[in-house]
Amino acid sequence: MTLYEYLQLNDLDQTNAIWDQGRFLAHRKEELNDYALYELGDFFVEVTYSNNANKILTFKPFKTMRLLEPYWNQVNIDEVDQLLD
Repeated sequence: MTLYEYLQLNDLDQTNAIWDQGRFLAHRKEELNDYALYELGDFFVEVTYSNNANKILTFKPFKTMRLLEPYWNQVNIDEVDQLLD
């Protein structure tokens, strides 16, 4: 699946694509939210979960390495680089 194909899906199908086809890469916590990083085809999706509301807030698909910075200490960059080739 490409990023463009993912963006064409409705919210439910985007969610199902992450759970069914995504590969979990990393997790991080902040004061109010938890974040999970998934690889899906040739791109990544960051899932934001609200601890206070006890629900998923957003799915943020992206390709840019800059957005991986918060996860660099948890993700093997060599594996990520292979995914982007």
